[in-house]
Amino acid sequence: MTEALQAGDAKAAERHRTEALEIAQAVGNRQMTQVLEQAGAGSEVARKTAALGTSTVSLTEEDEA
Repeated sequence: MTEALQAGDAKAAERHRTEALEIAQAVGNRQMTQVLEQAGAGSEVARKTAALGTSTVSLTEEDEA
């Protein structure tokens, strides 16, 4: 969704958001459902939260050298 918005493709971004929303609802993830609904209503914070929710970057583990 975020990449599509950055590329200026609002239709693709909405399609991605809608697909993610349907998945969140189907699995019963109420928190992500709420975030995606708020993102659809224009919340920039919710959009960024949804983008972070798809990240797999560890914020607590350090690289072992």
